[in-house]
Amino acid sequence: MDLIALKKDLRKKLDPERKALDPEVLQARSQSIFENWRARFTLKPVRYFHLFQPIRKRNEIETQFYMDYAQRKHPHV
Repeated sequence: MDLIALKKDLRKKLDPERKALDPEVLQARSQSIFENWRARFTLKPVRYFHLFQPIRKRNEIETQFYMDYAQRKHPHV
């Protein structure tokens, strides 16, 4: 299976599960993902940081944690 087909297959399987997540569960998971990222990476040497906004109708993870963190702790970014 090529990578494009694999990605398509994964989306078909996981999208319904993600869309069914309770808002509180989604928020908690988003926070956990952010905390794991923050523990592993620093923005000190970074000047630019690209961030996608979540597509809320698809129940994608919340990215506001990253924006707030960068603005509060690393305003140079």
